[in-house]
Amino acid sequence: MMDLKPPTASFSTPQSDASVSQHRMLSVVPLALPDHDTVELAERVIEAARQRLQTSGYYALRHVQCKRSGTTLVLCGRVPSFYQKQLAQSLVMDLVKATVIERIDNQVQVAE
Repeated sequence: MMDLKPPTASFSTPQSDASVSQHRMLSVVPLALPDHDTVELAERVIEAARQRLQTSGYYALRHVQCKRSGTTLVLCGRVPSFYQKQLAQSLVMDLVKATVIERIDNQVQVAE
C-alpha cells in the first residue's frame, strides 16, 4: 500500500501579529549620520561657492548668500534680473556635481 501522508515542511509561522511587527522593527536600519570629513568637505564647498559669487563681475551676486541644508546648497538673496539668478546657480553648479553636495536650491529672488 502507498503512503499518502502529506510531506512535512520546515516553515516557521509567526505566533501573533505582535511578533511580526516586532520582527519588522528589529530589521529597520537607522539612518547613518554624516561623518566629520563629509561635513567638513560640504562646508568647504559652501565656502568655495561664496568665493565664486563674491569674485564674479556682477555686483548683485556678491550679496547672494550660500547656506547648507543637509546635502543641499541653498542660494538666498535678491538680484535685479532673472539672468543673474541663473548666473548665480551656474557659477556654483560644477562644485555640486563633484562633491558631497547633491543639489542646489535656488531661492534667490528677482527684484521687480
